[in-house]
Amino acid sequence: MNWQIFSAEPGLLPQGIESRYGFHIVFIARKVPGKLLPFSAVQQKIAEYLNEKVRRKAVAQYIHTLIVNAEIDGFDFKL
Repeated sequence: MNWQIFSAEPGLLPQGIESRYGFHIVFIARKVPGKLLPFSAVQQKIAEYLNEKVRRKAVAQYIHTLIVNAEIDGFDFKL
């Protein structure tokens, strides 16, 4: 994530912002300050995010195990 955008004031940024997709010209039309929420308001979202992250990692590890143990000719998975 590019924190330059979040710390900038409204208007055209003086320089381009680089991302994995290339360089971008950024114009900030308006800036709305965020609010600090109590933990009880975000606890469920945090739990869902962490559970999903663990699930994705487990699936990736399972797929990796399948690839390592598979006998496939004609393609190098570079593992």
